[in-house]
Amino acid sequence: MAANVATTLADALKTFYVGGQNEQLNKKSILYSRFVKKSSLDVTGKSYTYLLHTGRNTNAGLGMSEGGNFGTAGNQGYKAVTIPNRYLSGALEITGPAIRAAKANVGAFVDGVKSEVDGLTNDFIRNLNRQLNGNGTGWLGYWTAVDDTSGTVIDDSQGNAFIHLDGAGVYTLDLIDTDNSTVNGNGIVVTVGAENANDWTVTWTGTVASSGDGDYLVYDGTINTEVMGIDGIISASDPGLPTGGLQGLAVATFGYWKAQSFGASGTKRDLSFELMQKPLTRIDTHSGANASDVPFLLANGPIYDKYCALCRADKRHVNTMRLDGGQTAVDFNGYPLVIDPQTKRNTIFYPNPKAMELLTSSDGITWADFLDGEQFKMKVGSSGHADAYNAYMVFYGNFACKQRNASGVLFDITD
Repeated sequence: MAANVATTLADALKTFYVGGQNEQLNKKSILYSRFVKKSSLDVTGKSYTYLLHTGRNTNAGLGMSEGGNFGTAGNQGYKAVTIPNRYLSGALEITGPAIRAAKANVGAFVDGVKSEVDGLTNDFIRNLNRQLNGNGTGWLGYWTAVDDTSGTVIDDSQGNAFIHLDGAGVYTLDLIDTDNSTVNGNGIVVTVGAENANDWTVTWTGTVASSGDGDYLVYDGTINTEVMGIDGIISASDPGLPTGGLQGLAVATFGYWKAQSFGASGTKRDLSFELMQKPLTRIDTHSGANASDVPFLLANGPIYDKYCALCRADKRHVNTMRLDGGQTAVDFNGYPLVIDPQTKRNTIFYPNPKAMELLTSSDGITWADFLDGEQFKMKVGSSGHADAYNAYMVFYGNFACKQRNASGVLFDITD
């Protein structure tokens, strides 16, 4: 590749991605823009480690008789937790003829590169935002019944037509069993059909065996490789992944290791102002944090609409707020209620940024430079080098929690 064209490629990446990164992230992902930071922890390449303060000296301040003996010495309790590093990637490709055409029309070539860079950036952010809203499994849609022959319906496991696949899209996916480890369909080609009232119709080619209600689709080959999300962290139960609980701590053993959680055992109920206040009050009374540490409430669009309708029915004025990055929110007792279209349905999350961190050992989303400063490399085909060049975008890190009971969640809401 000629030197001047190589310079054009590198400059295009720097100009159109790095220069506009913050603005795009703030607009596209509330969770990413609020939580991302460069890790200041000791990163071994495979994991991060937190030390949690988990116990008090129970012999402090006890009564004793006059002239009596001092009590038995006590001590503080501590627990180390480990957060696995996750590795996300994306790629774009520029063909040889397009690169050679740049010699005659550099401006047109740069416009083409900009289109590819912008598209990859936006898609990467969207997929990361999906994971940050999830439970660590990487689910894209849930099977609703036993169905080993092509033609079924999928939903979000709550009876909603809410999935992370586009209508009319064709995807290569794996079907994962409810045990979160067994693959019941490997590399099946799934075609998304019509959206129904409560689910989506899908068909597929390939082999599915021993499927059942609650099995879920993930991108091919990605089982247990995606980052943890708020649905796994802000919960009173373990995420369900084969890790022995969130960051290695199981709720049954460590009772403090759960969020302030308010549900109704799977029965949907109407939204009310009283219900919305409960997680905030509980954070104040049952954790070392304050309700004021929660900067916003996060929900899907239907919950947002339900809240606006609730205010109107109670003859309350719906105050709107504009947050940093351009997001519009409505006010609940001074807290912004924000829409994220990838957030779980029937649920309101109360995230505390002081209690969670999106750790990264790659300075967030960035370009792979292969240790030589070059972002583009000649593509290697099955029989040698191909007449094309690839660039790769990466994110190394994970969403971590250091004080689980400082956040809250309200779920089982009719939306």
